[in-house]
Amino acid sequence: MSSSPELLSPDEALARTNGFSRYQILSLLTGTLCLWGDALYIFSIPFFMATPTILCRSSSGGWDICDYTADYICDHNIEYSYQEKTQNFVSEFDLLCDSSASGWLTAAIFIGSFPGFIVFGFFGDVWGRIPVILVSAISTLTFLCLMLVLPSNLYMVIVFTTFIGFATTGLAFSPFTLAFECVKDNHVTYVGVFLNVMYATTQIIVAMLSLGELRWRIHCMVVVFITLCLFIPLPFLKDPPKYYISKRNEEKALASFVQVAKINGTVWEPDWKLALPESCDFQGDSASVKAGVTELFVNKVYRWRLMLNTVLLMGCGMIYYAITMNMPNIDGDTTLNAVLNSGAEIVAYVASGYMLSKLGYFATIYGGIAVAGTAILLMSLLTRMGTGSSFVNVLMYIAKFADSMSYGITVISSDTVFPPKVRNTAVSLAFAICAIGEALVCYLVGGGFKLGLDVCNFFASVATMLAAFALHSGCVASAPK
Repeated sequence: MSSSPELLSPDEALARTNGFSRYQILSLLTGTLCLWGDALYIFSIPFFMATPTILCRSSSGGWDICDYTADYICDHNIEYSYQEKTQNFVSEFDLLCDSSASGWLTAAIFIGSFPGFIVFGFFGDVWGRIPVILVSAISTLTFLCLMLVLPSNLYMVIVFTTFIGFATTGLAFSPFTLAFECVKDNHVTYVGVFLNVMYATTQIIVAMLSLGELRWRIHCMVVVFITLCLFIPLPFLKDPPKYYISKRNEEKALASFVQVAKINGTVWEPDWKLALPESCDFQGDSASVKAGVTELFVNKVYRWRLMLNTVLLMGCGMIYYAITMNMPNIDGDTTLNAVLNSGAEIVAYVASGYMLSKLGYFATIYGGIAVAGTAILLMSLLTRMGTGSSFVNVLMYIAKFADSMSYGITVISSDTVFPPKVRNTAVSLAFAICAIGEALVCYLVGGGFKLGLDVCNFFASVATMLAAFALHSGCVASAPK
């Protein structure tokens, strides 16, 4: 007499397949390579746009290192040149006195990110997580290689940077969704913290690449190499079981669990069956992403969550990139500042998990953004006064730490407060709107529009704190656990 099959929940099934083992590690390796491929070009932009060593005509007719500031040189039409060992965008395209072009070049990658998040986010729910990563990686390689091979001019670099921003969006958020769906629910926060830390380490990689003679093409070649490395683990991965469970596709979910068990060195027993949830968060056809997206805007709870998470991501992201892109304008060595900023960010992500467990979602985000907003506005005030350069640097690290803590928790929570079947779409919509604010901030930083940057940072801080308060107050039914 045959025994009845043993019904397992998704988390129980993952536990039976060796829990957190080789499959999960392979997914995290893939996610790390994705984030490096996405972030390396973004974090290289401050170095590409840093003012190189400027040479001015000496009384003898030769070239000496110039003692004037860039603003003074441009205002007084002083003849200048650049030190040959630096080949970044400023020196190659002579952007020292062209604030408008500098602004557009700095903002271009986020302008491309806006449609990229919408397109890749939607198709991530339709095609699956792995296909989107594959298409994004191929697109990124194509545009980078074209920019390296074709003759360079300013407008072509702006166009290709925009296309790169579009292509890399699939590498930006898919790793989080992929990783969250291949681990048990109680491991999501730890996995999110790990991926955030890996994202932050990109700044150290960029800083090391910028030591000695800076060549922007070398940075692009490293991005090409890392993106190519993605094709090593991708053939061994299928979409995670929870992705198929969210679509109520039992056959493919079982096939995915069989693959997970095989990679993890165990076997999926024939008498194990999946206990699919009887209902999902949305009413209607759970297999239809379009219906899910429609319900995303119809359902009051999820509509509020989408709106408030968008504001949280935009506020945190604007302050984050205002600090990151402004590093060349801060006193001290740009490379050292990048390493210290990365260190502050890594510590913030590690601390965020602890703070979340002790203080809760609201207090951690609200407190972090309040500290970050205050610190960055004090930075601006002291810079305008021309005093306290060392204190300005300390404030920058404090602001980066506090904002990264809020930003990291917001990113993790954004991936957990929406149903899996439209998770990519919902998160990508929030990130797409967030990219508009980040593009604005980057344009202001690149163009040197300090007053506009201060205004943006002020409103970003206030809006983020109001959104965190609204989320905490219960107007969205409940804050993320």
